[in-house]
Amino acid sequence: MTMIGKRLLHFFGLASLLTAVCMAAIGVPHLNREPSPEPPVDNVNGPEWTQFMRHYTEQQLDLPRDHLHPVYRHNLRYAQHYENHIRNRDTRYYLLVPEFEGSQGAIYITPWTWTRPEEVIPRQEVLVVNFWRESYNPIIHAGFRQGAVNDRGEWAWDYLNRIATITPDQIRERYGHVRF
Repeated sequence: MTMIGKRLLHFFGLASLLTAVCMAAIGVPHLNREPSPEPPVDNVNGPEWTQFMRHYTEQQLDLPRDHLHPVYRHNLRYAQHYENHIRNRDTRYYLLVPEFEGSQGAIYITPWTWTRPEEVIPRQEVLVVNFWRESYNPIIHAGFRQGAVNDRGEWAWDYLNRIATITPDQIRERYGHVRF
């Protein structure tokens, strides 16, 4: 199978994983419930996909709505930055979406410091990554709005660094030597 074929197969597997996760999170619709602000999962692509992942991530981490800002869909221009972060032994992860039967792996979030080629000052962001058997796929990366995100007065960067405790060795133990 070609690399493009593998990527397409993985994309559709990831879409199925997120569809199932979202359906489980949303549950059975109630007649009295307000319509969801999110687009239907089977219709999500491009900017809608990015916003969907933003809101889902914020909900799972109990962050204020729209606290992740700006949010970017993964970009192949930054593949080496993603790879460097994944390969770094000091990187830590937090499990965002667990693996379940029939899924294409699990989704993790990781605090991520990086510098764009045209910039000098490093950015403190998060990277949301899907890991599966010997592979990974970056989904989104995002910055943070200013301010505390919980009762402890923690800012998002500190909060995520505190809860992200899964090591690269644990990722490799679970998924093998992952590669992009």
